[in-house]
Amino acid sequence: MQIENIEIIPVTLPFAGHVSSSSAGTAVGAWKICRFVLVKIYTDEGITGIGEVPPWIKVGKESQASIVGTIQNYLAGELIGEDPFNMEKIWQKMDAAAPENTMAKTPIDLALYDIIGKALDVPAYKLIGGKVRDQIPLCGIVGFGSLKDTMQLVELWLSLGYRTIRLKIGMGLDKDKELLKTARKTVGSTVKLRVDANQAYRPKDAVKIIKILEEYDLEFVEQPVAGWDYEGLKYVKGSVNTPIMPHESLYDIRDAKRLIEMQAVDLLGLKMDRPGGLTNARTAYKLAELFNLPCTVISSVELGISTSVSMMFAASLKTLEFACEASGSMAIADDVVKNPLVIENGNATVPSGVGLGIELDDEKVAKYREKIITCK
Repeated sequence: MQIENIEIIPVTLPFAGHVSSSSAGTAVGAWKICRFVLVKIYTDEGITGIGEVPPWIKVGKESQASIVGTIQNYLAGELIGEDPFNMEKIWQKMDAAAPENTMAKTPIDLALYDIIGKALDVPAYKLIGGKVRDQIPLCGIVGFGSLKDTMQLVELWLSLGYRTIRLKIGMGLDKDKELLKTARKTVGSTVKLRVDANQAYRPKDAVKIIKILEEYDLEFVEQPVAGWDYEGLKYVKGSVNTPIMPHESLYDIRDAKRLIEMQAVDLLGLKMDRPGGLTNARTAYKLAELFNLPCTVISSVELGISTSVSMMFAASLKTLEFACEASGSMAIADDVVKNPLVIENGNATVPSGVGLGIELDDEKVAKYREKIITCK
């Protein structure tokens, strides 16, 4: 089997109603629209693989435009004529062609797993160790908004069966404390609360705030300091009782290595776009496992392609101590797949279809795409 050509398809979708007004707000700004890059890889045996990456440059370093350009000008040419099964060779060539562009490699990696799974007639999770669980517990995500609107969204997640809620903080001590105090009162003692600061605080301020918020029984704190401040992250981790998880600090596989070596984190939050497809997510998980660090699967507000494969990845993990995220299905007004993830009572059912377990809706792609770039 050989790769014959590659299509790069940038698509842009709107946020969904009331959810967008909250889940889109963060300490680094608000999402206005959802930009994605789809990749379709065609083979000489008639099997097509589909991949996706959801870029937001404020936290991800790469934009929709830069990802399209990197794939078109540097990566696609390295793949033409290659056997999709030769994953290590393909990653070697991609890393040589574009060493720093993790997100641009993600949709290619996912499309290759889709091809291999379809060729072997198995779901992608069987290519990475098999399935440990059929259901994935999910976390509801709540962004900035008025206290009233925020609690309404918290109550919505609770009504849908979610037992873990992630709140965005970074508004200053008084507002953050009021938010957590109200949230804990709203959800009761059995629902788990985690918070995401999106780099809002300097290390000493983060420590002060987290220690005060610990009164409300935090599950963990995500990215309290600047993404580049590894020493600051380590300082915070060593100064509070609540576990610390990186997000913006974990961009590629080398970041995972460095964070673990520095003892700067208590757990890793992995996603398909960072540290780079199923290939690097699996490597990061194995690395964390060697150091007895737990992992969870988090979301970049994704379409059905990435969401499906991220749940397959979560299903393959030996242990899953923390609820995962699949926020795109609630936050985005539409999708480009015919069979979106099934979520009931706060749990996702692991997709069972071959490859990535999804079927692309070509009419929806045509509706939201800006263009198709074909590389041969």
